[in-house]
Amino acid sequence: MNRKRILSLVIVICMILAGKSTGFSQERKPALPDKEMLKEYKDDYREEIRKVLEKHLLSDSGVSVTHVIQENGSIEVTVQIHHKRIEKMNASERQNLQRELKQIPFEEKSVHIVHEFL
Repeated sequence: MNRKRILSLVIVICMILAGKSTGFSQERKPALPDKEMLKEYKDDYREEIRKVLEKHLLSDSGVSVTHVIQENGSIEVTVQIHHKRIEKMNASERQNLQRELKQIPFEEKSVHIVHEFL
């Protein structure tokens, strides 16, 4: 009888330790949106950018939205906007446009966003 109890106790302890190690490995990895969800977020964000650009008479701008997932799980989104008229804007006008673009929310809150005018 004693042998069965010891064996049962060893099995229970092994199961508990296995469960904890699985939980620890899952906690280390940040929850990331899947590729399709991130693509949808970027598409929505691009549409909001286009609305702002339209208000500034820049509706025919080229807008590129790319992302990089770092080793630590953080996501950086780079928005590149191409338009000849932006080059002709003075610094104040560019800053105002930049400020307005930064006000657009991105669906995934933990994302770092960089806007570039090319």
